[in-house]
Amino acid sequence: MKKLLTILLMLSGVSLAEEDFKKVEIRVVRDRYFQKSLRPELGLGVYASLNKPYLQTVMAQAGLAFYPFEILGIGVDGGLSGSFNKEVCYTLGREFSIEPVITPLQWVAGGKLELAPIYGKYQLPSGDVLYFDWLFKVGAGRGGIYTRKQGCRPAQYVAATDNTNTAQVSVMEYNASTGQRLFLNKNIALQWNILFYLVEPYPVDGYKPGFDDYDQILFLSLGASYFFR
Repeated sequence: MKKLLTILLMLSGVSLAEEDFKKVEIRVVRDRYFQKSLRPELGLGVYASLNKPYLQTVMAQAGLAFYPFEILGIGVDGGLSGSFNKEVCYTLGREFSIEPVITPLQWVAGGKLELAPIYGKYQLPSGDVLYFDWLFKVGAGRGGIYTRKQGCRPAQYVAATDNTNTAQVSVMEYNASTGQRLFLNKNIALQWNILFYLVEPYPVDGYKPGFDDYDQILFLSLGASYFFR
């Protein structure tokens, strides 16, 4: 009889445990794999313009940032760029004698504020886990520009005596971006970003530019970061 009661109690206990377990939702939250707080970051990237009708601009950029908090960083960056005419530009100049004024961006340098409020992970088909955070950045600084008055005319059609270029000047630039940082390990990450640059127009004496006069450039960037310590 005693053995029978023991068996019944055991079965009852197992049954209650299973019933209680069905009502419990278990969530496993891991600590952050990648910590940014109080760490300096060195970043390198290559930018390509997406929205300019006559020019293709490519820029190499480097930056240094520091994160006083896990989701907030401050930094400086700078870059050198080169621009070349698209085929549609040459077509306008050769066949239609249309010569839009072109203002290539030569360089940028400034400061930025970074916010990384979203942290997560991807599980790859192989079962490996790739950690990431989502970035938002705003910045401002200076940029170097000049104007090409006969911007779409091929060089061989421009006489040597023609003064088609203006002197390079430094103007204000403002930028904002969003993208992801993908962590390969606890020091190295890959990045992609969509960036929007607003560049002050070439100054003209006696003329105050409006918002529509600013050069608006959309960039796609790919790069990598190294976190020290």
